Amino acid sequence: MDKGWKDIPQLNELLDLLNKHQVYCTFFVLGEMYERNPEAITSIADQGHEIGFHTYSHRLLTDSKVLAKEIESSSRLISRFEPKAFRAPSIHITHDCLQVLQKSGFLYDSSSYGDFSISRKIDGVVEIPVSALGPGNIRGTTNLPRDFFSALKHGQIPIGSSFFVALLGIRYEKVIHLINAMLKPAIFFVHSWQLDAKLTYPPMVSSFVKGELTEVVHGRNLLHVIERLLSRFEFVPISTVARSSGLV
Repeated sequence: MDKGWKDIPQLNELLDLLNKHQVYCTFFVLGEMYERNPEAITSIADQGHEIGFHTYSHRLLTDSKVLAKEIESSSRLISRFEPKAFRAPSIHITHDCLQVLQKSGFLYDSSSYGDFSISRKIDGVVEIPVSALGPGNIRGTTNLPRDFFSALKHGQIPIGSSFFVALLGIRYEKVIHLINAMLKPAIFFVHSWQLDAKLTYPPMVSSFVKGELTEVVHGRNLLHVIERLLSRFEFVPISTVARSSGLV
């Protein structure tokens, strides 16, 4: 959940949908969102969902000092929920940030792209990559694609990004089937503002001509897509996936 969600009734609709399908997942929350509306975040936790940390203000983590300040600013959220899972804005994080996460009590990080088989413990933190597909070869223990374009550079399609969920829509279930067929979990994310049923967007073709395709894709309403996926697959919080890696 980032800066886009302001409508609490829509949050309640999403929680009702998850409850209907008996699905529990991870909400990566900004510290400033908890300060604006602690009751909303508390209601997420009260219904059995995991509260993960997504920085305080959605700043890009250019170095560990930025992350340390974001953690310090989020003391109320962290002391209330003691989150163990972290995901960086834009899936962008520097290697020195992992030590800061470990010292701050985080156990899991999902701020990279890659195949689930490269899940590993780095500086005491279990790295669970967002799903990526492709022939690219990721070597070493720390050389993981840390943002969308880095994944592409490594020959990986960052298929777990919200962009591809929005781009493929209902067809995204084929992606999940493909990954599951390899006996691996599909790890993907969507933003809170993509689940706003009131969203409208211009035709994709005209937006492509104008060079605005990315903005339009990210502006698509995915509520119906998520509802369809919930009815067809089993979902668990990121901490459950991390424990299944055997690295905890």
